[in-house]
Amino acid sequence: MNDKTRDQAARIRELEERLSQLEARPVRSAGWLRTLMPAEASRHFRAAGREQLLGMRALVDFWIKRFEESDAKSTSRAVREEISIE
Repeated sequence: MNDKTRDQAARIRELEERLSQLEARPVRSAGWLRTLMPAEASRHFRAAGREQLLGMRALVDFWIKRFEESDAKSTSRAVREEISIE
């Protein structure tokens, strides 16, 4: 085993140990996030997320309507009739 491989193996063990320590901690992310972000900013981000969802809904509604109109036009088209020329 060369030095590089030993260093990598040691680093992997160290990272796995840190990961197991982090996984053992209770999750308190919501409280932690509240300490970093003011309530006003949180309200703005939530409203922005809602607006994005409403925008996506408008796009989906637009395309549904367009497909429905296309289907309605295709059923109301005149039937082609072949006329043979002698």
